[in-house]
Amino acid sequence: MEPDKFEKHIKDKLEERRIPPSDSAWDKISSQIETPTQQKKNSYFSVGNCGKFHLAIRAFCFFS
Repeated sequence: MEPDKFEKHIKDKLEERRIPPSDSAWDKISSQIETPTQQKKNSYFSVGNCGKFHLAIRAFCFFS
């Protein structure tokens, strides 16, 4: 087989292949989607507080 024919043959075989997901997989996905995440709000505040603390230390060291 020529390289182009070989690649086309492999591509066709891979496009034909279908793997149906199990019912338990959909249950797991839906449970992960439905749970709200509250960590993002807390992480923004903690990053902001760390930045403020860092600036305060730097200013203290600069002006001392």
